[in-house]
Amino acid sequence: MKTKLLNIRIIIVTLFINVSFVVCSQEFDNLVTQFKTAFLNKQHEQAIKYGEQLNEMFDDNNTPDSIRGYIKGLLSIEYYTSGDHKKSVELETETKNILKGVFGLEHPDYATTLTELAGLYYEYGNYSVAIRLETEAMEIRKKVLGAEHPDYAQSLNNLAL
Repeated sequence: MKTKLLNIRIIIVTLFINVSFVVCSQEFDNLVTQFKTAFLNKQHEQAIKYGEQLNEMFDDNNTPDSIRGYIKGLLSIEYYTSGDHKKSVELETETKNILKGVFGLEHPDYATTLTELAGLYYEYGNYSVAIRLETEAMEIRKKVLGAEHPDYAQSLNNLAL
């Protein structure tokens, strides 16, 4: 499950990078490039450093909430990998709340965030919360994407594990 989620996040990073070049300053673009490089090269401490700087920049300007949500989700992965599970859950919860506000309750990106948060709770042994979140993600995917979609099948697989 973690590999699929990481692949989704890398796609989001690429989208994020492309958006940043259109809407932001050169300083911001450089920071995004440093973050992306550290993230993709698994340089977790550096990625956290650059990601936190991006978070500060996001709070200081009119960055779209969707982009803010995605960067918090990426930071969540970095904190998880570095062993700071509390911070990882905190950031993924913020991501969920941001994307819920941006896209509403019936959007694939919101469902993905529910799955990622469920995975974190599962890893930390809180199975009842993990099942509740993954069930919600599964229901959204079935309704929005259909029962034949691979993401719906992945939710079924996650619940079976």
